[in-house]
Amino acid sequence: KLAKIVPLQATFEPVNADDITRQLVGAWFGFHDTERPLLARLVVFDRENSSFLFVNRAGIKVRELSESSFRSLVQQGLVDMLTPTTDLRAQILELRKPG
Repeated sequence: KLAKIVPLQATFEPVNADDITRQLVGAWFGFHDTERPLLARLVVFDRENSSFLFVNRAGIKVRELSESSFRSLVQQGLVDMLTPTTDLRAQILELRKPG
């Protein structure tokens, strides 16, 4: 298992733009407010407009949310954050070891 799903509601408490950038940019999120769940990576927090930009695995923009909209989804329990549970490189090296 390479990642675990963490309900973001319990962990999301950044208080300013620096905290948001440091804690969340680069993380993967699961959104459950659409017909089909959406997996997206946060790549930019626009401090000037207080908005979040999310992309898919190909790097294509799939969603942009205002900070208030994102916080609302989190408070409703509609956003999960995927966190790595292991070092992928170490796991691959372990699998490549002979017999």
